[in-house]
Amino acid sequence: EDCWRPDVSDVERISWGMPAKKKGTGSRGMPHRLNEDERRSFDQARRKGFLEVYGSAWRSQRRDAPLINSYRNLMDARGRPMVVLHKSNPNSSGGVDVLDRLV
Repeated sequence: EDCWRPDVSDVERISWGMPAKKKGTGSRGMPHRLNEDERRSFDQARRKGFLEVYGSAWRSQRRDAPLINSYRNLMDARGRPMVVLHKSNPNSSGGVDVLDRLV
């Protein structure tokens, strides 16, 4: 069965803040434009095959997580499962984060 998937080039375009060529890629209500740090992580994730983020990757200026949104679209376009490694914040006080022990 064929299902609709976004085009990889359209995912790349919306991650730069440009419009997609095909309708249905991205959403106005969901941020996809990446800042410089997110762009580095996104490019690294493309090479490695999985995304590494600190905490939840939530960005308060956007009230969402554009890096995770863009990476999810990329994996959907490629037809692959999305793998995200959530790391604890290195600036947090204390030793090992509880989430790190559970994973």
